[in-house]
This record gives sequence, structure tokens and C-alpha cells, in this order.
Amino acid sequence: MFDLFNKTIDNSGINVNSPEFEGSGIGWMISTAVDTISIIAFWVSFVMLAYSFILFITSTGDPKRIEKPKSAITWSVLGLILAVLLQSIKAIILTTLGYDPGSFF
Repeated sequence: MFDLFNKTIDNSGINVNSPEFEGSGIGWMISTAVDTISIIAFWVSFVMLAYSFILFITSTGDPKRIEKPKSAITWSVLGLILAVLLQSIKAIILTTLGYDPGSFF
């Protein structure tokens, strides 16, 4: 499947290795999209984690008021883990497509 994709790009007559096309191609697009999504997910999770800790501290030990921050902390930590995991998935996809993942950082 990927060979067909590479043949299509090769037969297009466009030299993607020329300086005018630097920063283009499927590897660059995947890397940029994943980096953008993972940065946004990381910061949203980080802010929600901080907000959850504030809610937890200000709950004054009330069991009903503690449930919401505990759930939010769980989801925030999960979001942080997924943001980091997304970078690993990006490296696997780029390696599968034949790109060097280190060249996109």
C-alpha cells in the first residue's frame, strides 16, 4: 500500500527534495499535525490538573465536593499520558512510512 503511495509521489514530476519544497511532504505533515495536537493536549491537561488540585484543596474535606476534582485529576493525568503516547505513535507511523522520525524534531 505504501509502495503505491510512494510511486504516485515519484511519478508526479515534483522534486520534493528540492529546497523550494523544504518542509513539505507527508512526513512533515504528519509530524506537524501530531506535534500540534499533542502540545495542545498536554497544555489543556496540565491546566486542568492544576485547576483540579485547586478544587481538591478548597473542597474542605466534603465528600461530595471531593468527587469532582478526583475525577478531573484522573482524566487530566490520562490526557498527559496520551499526549506523550501520541509522540511514540508518531514515531512508529513515520518509521513505517520510511521516514527518519528524528529529522522532524
